[in-house]
Amino acid sequence: MITSNKIQMYISQPSDTQLGMYEVAKYSEENSNYIPIKGEIYLTKAVADGRANELNKEE
Repeated sequence: MITSNKIQMYISQPSDTQLGMYEVAKYSEENSNYIPIKGEIYLTKAVADGRANELNKEE
């Protein structure tokens, strides 16, 4: 079985600014970290995961 070590461009993560919310973040090659996308904040992790998966498919 071959697995890919490709970095996901978009992920969901707990929000630093809004307690209990989840945000979608994009990978930044400049500083090797995920940067939250403005306006991409959700009430549940499942919804944020779904949105991140949609964005990854578009890449």
